[in-house]
This record gives sequence, C-alpha cells and structure tokens, in this order.
Amino acid sequence: MRTMKSRVRNLIISRVPDCMIKNWVTEKIINNSIFILDHVILFRLKFNINRSKRVMSDQESEKVLKKFYFNEQEYIYLSRGRNWLDRNHFDVSIIIPCYKVERYIERCLESVFKIDSKYKVEIIVINDGSPDNTLAIIDNMNLPNNTKVISQDNRGLSAARNKGIEESSGKYIFFLDSDDILYTESFNKAISTLKSGDYDLLDAPYVSFNGLKKQLLNYESVDVEEFFQEYNFELTNAYAWGKFFRRELWLETEFPINYWFEDTHLLYSIFPNVKRYKKVQSPLVEYYINENGITKQADNNMKSLDTLYILEYLLAEVRNKNLLNNKIKEISLVQMSSLLFRRIRFLDEDVQQAAFIRACYYFEKYELNGVYEEKLLNRLNQSFVKRDYRSWKLLSKII
Repeated sequence: MRTMKSRVRNLIISRVPDCMIKNWVTEKIINNSIFILDHVILFRLKFNINRSKRVMSDQESEKVLKKFYFNEQEYIYLSRGRNWLDRNHFDVSIIIPCYKVERYIERCLESVFKIDSKYKVEIIVINDGSPDNTLAIIDNMNLPNNTKVISQDNRGLSAARNKGIEESSGKYIFFLDSDDILYTESFNKAISTLKSGDYDLLDAPYVSFNGLKKQLLNYESVDVEEFFQEYNFELTNAYAWGKFFRRELWLETEFPINYWFEDTHLLYSIFPNVKRYKKVQSPLVEYYINENGITKQADNNMKSLDTLYILEYLLAEVRNKNLLNNKIKEISLVQMSSLLFRRIRFLDEDVQQAAFIRACYYFEKYELNGVYEEKLLNRLNQSFVKRDYRSWKLLSKII
C-alpha cells in the first residue's frame, strides 16, 4: 500500500505549479504536512479513547451478521493435475464470461476476432445462463474455428471464469469482460513481447469509457524487483481482466465462488507466485463503466460484506499453502480497514461494528498482528489488537 508520505505528495503535487514539483520547497511542504497530519491523527485517537464504549463480543457480532448477511465458506484445496498443465496447444486462451450482455457481446467478440492469425489464440466464451438474447446473438455470429462456446447454469462470474480456466489450453490466459473491447493491435504486440520474454504476468494500462468520454488510466511503472516486494494496488490494479497470466499460475487455485470482489484473489494466490513481470505501455482493453456492475451496486448493499468474507477464504488458502507472510498481513490490514469501511459505510452502525469485530476475529485467527515502519499502519494494527472500533473507523477514513 502507499505510505502516508506518497499519499500527501500526490495530493500536494496535484495542487502546485509544475515549476515547483521538484523544488525543495515542495519537499518541505510535504514533510510539514505529514507532521501536522500525524499529530492531528494522534489527537483524535486520544480523544476517541476517552469516548470509548463497550466492545461487541464475537457472539454478538456473528448474531448481527447472520441476521442480515453471512457468507463464510470453507476453503477446499484444488489441484488441476499434470494433464491440464501439459495441455499447451495455443499461445493464449481468451476467456470471456457472458451474462445478460445482449447489448455488448457482439462488439466485444468482433474486436477479438481481429487478432492476427499468425498467433495461436483460442477464444472461450462462457454463457453463464443468460436469460436474454446473449446466446442467440453469439450463435448467429460468424464464429472462427478457434472459438469455443460453452453454456452452463447461472453460477456467477467466478464460476464462469473457472470453467474457462478448466477448458483452456493456452500457455497464457487472458480474461476479457463481455461488455469491454479488445485493442487488437496492442494485443498482437503484447503476444510478441510474451513470446520473447517468457513472462509470468504481462500487465498494461486500460481505457475507461462511460458511454460519453474515454480516459486512459495508468499506474506507476515499476521494475521487476519492486513488483515482487510490493505486489499491491499501487503497482498494478487488482483486476483480473486485461492481463496475461501464465496458465501455470492457476494450477492449484481458482476464483472463489459466490462472492463479490472476486479479483481480490489475485493479491493472495496469484501475484505472490509471479517471478517474471512485464508492463507494456499501450492499453489492451477499453473498459466499459457499467452502471449495473458490482462497483455501482455496492453502496448500501449487504453483499458489500463480501469484502470481509472473501478475505477469510483467501487467508485460509494462503495459510494452507504456507504463503502467509508480512506482505500478505499488510494487504489484509488494508482490506479490513479502508476497503471494508468504504464499502460498508452506508450500512447500519451495528452492522459496521459487527463487521469490524468479525475482522478482529480473523485478525487473531490468522495471526495477522505485525510491526510496520509507518506509524499509521501500526496504529491501525493496534486498533485490531485492542478491538477499538472508533479508532479503526477513524484510521480507515485516512488510509
């Protein structure tokens, strides 16, 4: 996660003239701002301690959550086997899950069909029980021979992606959402880069489109060593779509089913196993901002508690595989604070407190207690140790 200094730096740089950005004055402003902010936080934390109230018990927390929405699932070990791993018939398997996308699926597939034929690419379309005309539109298209269409009962995005992974036989896997568009020229160049570099993960910026305006969204360019040390939101977005994954990365894992925010899985079970990473500069995908998507639906929706429940599932997985390290602990701390709070802040106060207490239970169960260089993280860590709901809420607004 970003340090407090990097967050303050970005805020100040966005508000000062370009001529000052590299000036010592700007650095002085940043350091003074951090000093003031740190003392303001410390004062408010002390003020909160004086206003503390009785802590909800684990049993009370579970009772509240079960009344509204409770989605804890047991982690089950998965291994696809050697036969699946050795099935390398294509350069890339493009997996496109579809559900109620009759307005978008044709343009999505037409963009994919323009991939240069010199590359061996298979296109796997998973119709996840669409009740509209999605499947009929696909069937009426002139599908290339390298296209496989599979229909299944509606089980959700994760199950559709997992089916695509199971059926794939490319050296690399590329996920594409069915309301998005593939930038074919950039995609062709990326395949060439993959073949020459033998990477585990190839990443790229993307273009967002809200129906009226397009915007190029990028993120920090990092070297390979930094990616290994700091795999998190700052170095790459945590979306599954728009990236090339070596198929081997999915040998013993899959997307957790029946959760929202399924892409959190990448931070725990995929990124830690990346050994060779590459980022290209040309966008691969035009991402359509869907007003009916999960991101837009999350506010005031009990399913936003999946932020917490999917974390428990993923922590069980990494512990089972002996991958639980300090970086995973730090990422989990952010998941259980700023991300959780941002998604549940419109729910009733007792539900928010119950979610925090459940997070404290996971914190203890998976031994997430740690020591961090940044004061803010240490204070956040202590809010879980002491089960201090008010401090957690304050710090979650800042981090």
